[in-house]
Amino acid sequence: LPDNPYMAGDEIRGSHPVHGSTSPGGNVSVNHSKGFAYCFRCGIGYDAAGWDAVCRGIIDCGDRYDSDAVKIHSAELDKEHPEVSFLERAEWKRTHRKQGGA
Repeated sequence: LPDNPYMAGDEIRGSHPVHGSTSPGGNVSVNHSKGFAYCFRCGIGYDAAGWDAVCRGIIDCGDRYDSDAVKIHSAELDKEHPEVSFLERAEWKRTHRKQGGA
């Protein structure tokens, strides 16, 4: 979430949690229903994963959330929550067994 958040319609606005804001109304808008965040200072929007990567310092605000960033982000999340990776693999195996696949 932005720092000093306030509601503006369906969006939460405020100061950027990484590089801050000099404008009184903030420079970030987060729309949870759309899963989208937009930084007015850098002129770029991110989906939830990209925004999380910016907030974690994996990419700088304004950078693209490309395949390299996804790999780094995934590795970090796997370290924090190894149980999710295990559950995903178990679900994949269960689904493929039902389908008669690999």
